[in-house]
Formats: sequence, structure tokens, C-alpha cells
Amino acid sequence: MENIRYEFYSPNKGYEEIQANIFNRNTQRGVSAKDIERKITKTRKDPKLLRYAFSEEGKPLAYIQASQVSSSVYYLGYPWCIPECPSFVQEKLFIDMLEFLKAKDLDEIQYWLNASHKEGIAFFESKGFIQQIKGVTYKFNLQDIKDYPLESSKYTTHLATMEDVDLLVEIGTIDKELQQAGLTGEWLKNYFETKVLTDGHCIMVKDEDKIVCASAPLRDPHGTESNNIILRFTATRPGYEDVWPYLIVEIAKECIKAEWDLPLHVNLEDESKVANFLLPLKPQISESYHLYVLNLKR
Repeated sequence: MENIRYEFYSPNKGYEEIQANIFNRNTQRGVSAKDIERKITKTRKDPKLLRYAFSEEGKPLAYIQASQVSSSVYYLGYPWCIPECPSFVQEKLFIDMLEFLKAKDLDEIQYWLNASHKEGIAFFESKGFIQQIKGVTYKFNLQDIKDYPLESSKYTTHLATMEDVDLLVEIGTIDKELQQAGLTGEWLKNYFETKVLTDGHCIMVKDEDKIVCASAPLRDPHGTESNNIILRFTATRPGYEDVWPYLIVEIAKECIKAEWDLPLHVNLEDESKVANFLLPLKPQISESYHLYVLNLKR
């Protein structure tokens, strides 16, 4: 097992299938090789941001990947592996990729970790990563909140159509998190036209003629049991976080109308303004994904 072979990603060599098998084995998810291939192609991923380890006999042992968030921020993932993989292989995959990213003169390196992945959290903390955001999941029963008595307000909501695409792009280019992810107006317009508005169910909230919030529900393909509903995107104008109860209640009504009477899961930052405004809806709260960061500009 000492003669380990390391290889960067290359198309048409079956690496996507290897990656899917190792990832799904560790997470009980259902990611397919086609999903991975499409994402690599769509993002024009640098092959050096995906690396695989094989035993001397050619057995896949582990892989690691990194992704560009912006010009100064990258994600660096956990080195997923099979149970028989030696620990030094995980270590080498991670350290080599970390050094490769550090050479890019970045501000920070990030990774979102599932709160239940204790081994992964311990691994990243041992490498100097610090928890920056504690994520929580608010779980709503649609029937419980569809008739929630909201106070009369200046906000109005409606189902977005293709005629609203420019307004959606506007709120997308204002939302802090979407902009931190480096999403351009052109990318957002294509996403709204070809995905969100094509599938429907997108709720917009306005303050008179000004768009202040928007989101759309999506059946979570990786949900457990009979699936869950998640928010496929969220965009909020700064200072309008109090609009979220109106948004969530309208999304609940839309999901019931579409006969999606499933739990709605909303991922939020713990104790954020949005999270606090949603507390009156009495969600079930659990820890979800936490953001760990390695600051390189101290």
C-alpha cells in the first residue's frame, strides 16, 4: 500500500464514477457521475483542483477537490476516502492541495462542513481552520404555517414570471451572499430564465414598486424518506430581513398548491436577523452546515 499513485483529473478516464462512489459511500448521498461531469464542464474546472489516489494495484483510495469562489477565496474540500485508505494518503492529498492554493495569494480558504461530520471538523480544525459561521436548519410543516396571522404591512407578494427576470437580477446583484459568491448579472439572468422561472414557483416580495426579497422552493433530490423542500436560491435587499415571514408563508402556500406537502428546510446562520425574524413561525431547529475558514491575510 506504500506505492501510491496520485493523478489529477482528466476527462474520459472514469474519474467521475470513482468520485461519485467514494462520496456517496461516505455521505449516503445519491450524486451521479453525470452530475459531477456536468459540473466540471460547466465551471471549466482546472484539472489541478481535482486529485485522486490509487493503490499500487490501481484501486481507488481517495480524492480531494477545490473550487474557486472569487479571485481571493477558494473552497478546499475534505479528502474523502474508502475505509482501507491509509491516513497518510488523506494527509498528502490535503496538504498538497492546500499548498497549491496558498501559492495563488488568496485572502482565505473555506469549506462548509456538516455538523454531524465530527471527523471532518476535527480534521479541519487540526489544520488551523476556524468556525466562522454556525449554520442551522429551520424545518417548517407547511400546513402549520400557511395560515400564520401576519400583521398587515406594506409588503406585497406575487408569483414571478419571465417578465420579472430583470427584477430578479436586480435583487440578485444586491444580495450580499450571492455577490460574495461572485455571481454576475449575466450568470444570474441565465439561471433565472433557464432554471428558476422555467420550473416556476418563484415568490417575489415588493415594498411598493421596489423588489426586496425573492426565493423559490425546490424538491431536494438528496432529501431523506419522501424528500424535503429546500430553497433553491434566496436574495434579500439589505435592511429588509423582516420580510422573511411573508416570504416563507407565501412559499408554503405555493408548495401546497403544487401538492408538495413536504417539510420545508431553510438553512440559515444561527442568530442572524433572518433567523430571528422566523422564530415566531415556531420551526424545528437543528444544526446543519458550518463554515470553516483559514485566514491567509493575518
